[in-house]
Order: sequence, then C-alpha cells, then structure tokens
Amino acid sequence: MSAARTALRVSCAAAGALTLQATLAGCILGGQGTDDKFECPMTQRELDGDEAISPVLGLAPSDVLSWASSSRNVTARWNDPPAGITTSSTPGPVEVVVAVERARGVAVEVVPEEPCGPPHVRVPATVSFASADGQLDERVPGTLTVTREGFARVSADVEWDELHGAFEWRNAAPGVELVEPSVAIVLTPMATAGSFGAAVQTRTADAVSIGPGGGGRLLHWPADSACGSAQVEREPGEQDAIYADAVARADGRAWTDAQGAEYTLAITSGATLCESEDGAHSLPASVALRSPDGAVDLALDGWFVREDDQLQYRPSEQGLGGSPANFRERFGDFGLVLDDHEHISLELTVTLSSTGGHAALRVIGHRDDCEQRCDARGCSGCGPLTSIPLLEVSLQQR
Repeated sequence: MSAARTALRVSCAAAGALTLQATLAGCILGGQGTDDKFECPMTQRELDGDEAISPVLGLAPSDVLSWASSSRNVTARWNDPPAGITTSSTPGPVEVVVAVERARGVAVEVVPEEPCGPPHVRVPATVSFASADGQLDERVPGTLTVTREGFARVSADVEWDELHGAFEWRNAAPGVELVEPSVAIVLTPMATAGSFGAAVQTRTADAVSIGPGGGGRLLHWPADSACGSAQVEREPGEQDAIYADAVARADGRAWTDAQGAEYTLAITSGATLCESEDGAHSLPASVALRSPDGAVDLALDGWFVREDDQLQYRPSEQGLGGSPANFRERFGDFGLVLDDHEHISLELTVTLSSTGGHAALRVIGHRDDCEQRCDARGCSGCGPLTSIPLLEVSLQQR
C-alpha cells in the first residue's frame, strides 16, 4: 500500500452546503456561497485491490460494492426551477432508474486532518440515471465515498453540453444561469436518496455570485420523503423506541408556564427515521404550539434528534425570522409590537424524555440604536444591532 500526503483546496461556492466535499474543504467553518478556500492536509493510501481492508475504517471496498453496485428504481420528483430559470422538465413525480458500477481505477484511503472531515475510502465509479419522461438518460464517471459500514455516498459531475436526455434550461432573467451540474446519491443496502441539480450563478456588471448548490436542486428522490436527499429512510428498531414513546407522551398534553397558564403542544410525526452519513438518526416531525389566548399559534417543521436519553427538536429552517412585516406574515405578531425593530427572530426548543419534557419560546427584536458621530476625520462605526427580548416563555410538561 503506497501513501502520499497532499492537500485539498476547494471553493466553498463550488462545494455547496453540508456535503462531504464541503466538510473536507472546511466550508462549514467559513460559510457557504462564498469564494473562501481552505487547505485541508490529508494522507492518501492506495489499497491493494478491493479485497484489501482499510486500516482506518476496518472494511474493504468489496464489503460496500457488494450492495452498492446495483440498479434501483425510485420515484423521484422534478422541482420547480430556481427563480430566473426555466426548464424543459414538468414539476411532479417521475420514475427514475439509478445505477452505480465499479469503474477502472484504484481505491484510495483518505485520512484528512482535523477539522476537515472523517476518514473515508474513495472508489472510482460509473453513475447512470435515466428518467421515464426522457429528460435524463445519463452515464457519467463519479466517485463512491465510504465513511462507515452500511452507508455510501456517490457524486458525479455532469456537463450540460454532453447530456443524452432531452433536459434543457434557459435563463428567464438577465445574468442568471445554472453552473456546475452534478448528481449526488446516498445509499444503504435497503434504501437510496439523491438529487440532480446545479448551482445558481448570478452575473451583474460588478460581480459574479454563486449560491449554494442546494439552491438549484432540480430533481430529487424519494419524491415525498421528509428525510431530504442527503439522508435515507430507515425503519426504527427496538433501540429506537424512545422516539415513539416520548412523542406519544408529549403530544397534545398540557404544558404550563411559570404562571400556570396551559399551552397546547401538538406533535405530528411518521414512524420512519432518517439516517445520515455520520450514523445519526432523526425523526421528522411538525411541532405546533398554542397559547391559551391564541396570541401564540406557531407551527414548525423539523426533526427530533436523540442525544443520550433525550430527544431534542431542531427546526428544519435555521435562523427563523425576518423583517417585522415578513415575520408577521409567517408567524403572526404574538400580541407584540414589532415595528420598532429592524429584524425579528424566533427560537423554539423542545426536549422530550421518558420522564417528561420542557420547551422554551423566545421572540427577539433587533434594532439599530447607534448614534453615528462624524467629524473632520470621518464617521464613527456602529456595532451589531441591539437585541431586545420581546417574549420569553418556559414550559414544563404536566
């Protein structure tokens, strides 16, 4: 087995958000949709064949190829195109055949340095994906990446001018285009998820900006999965009983604040868990919270994630909030005066366990209280907006 030390240098704009490639590039630390680049020193070792065991992962490429090299029929969904783009595809469900094959080349064990992501094995692969509507009929070289037993990720770049299907896109707004098309697939022995898409590039007279790759997700599968395209659905086992038990114990029960007022917290969830590349499991769920007077009437989508013997709720949308008008349209005003602030943010935490639960709701106003002063040398700068708690509610499950 030969070894070499190298470094990966990747643009965060090209890597996109929350992918293994972006993690290896350090993009999670530096933000997304920017041109920041990060050096990631790593050691690479060529494996002596697919039967050779990776010393770091403790598995051989053949252990994964035995189930990952396969053809799978999935029901996918064409999404509405991004703003400023029109496509030849029709939004809605479509049957897709996805296949992964071992390609020529050597499997490589990669060990990045902290904090550039987990050790993994990369295997050359060929990716095929064809849609029943004829929009896609592609076969492209890619890479199968393995970070643990029973889970694989496949990625491949696509060239617009080399598509064999009928798919086409056009810009409906000046300067907006789709760049860096790719397909991303996650696999387990029993399930698959994935997407075909591109980054949205906006060109103006002064600059060119590229948004995160997820902004141009054109096709995804499974069509109606709450797990998204980077996680796979998994049936819960005996060790996962806490999800159903804790949710059933909390759903629809009275939750009281410090003054004894009773709030209602309703939880809507399915029975299927989502499994991610790092081995974590989560339960997709919607949480609705209502106060006795109806001033608080909030519903959010997200996931319950297990942490030891508790479930923590994480809304699917990060940074909940907006301008007063936008906040009021989405969430109501909670009986609060919002227009004195430039920005309103919302935080909801819910913790469930076998012994009960607690929740907290915070609404925070942010405004500019800076009095800028100017003299002959210039004007003084202002710091961040002043944050003012507008509503803080702490609840205990009865």
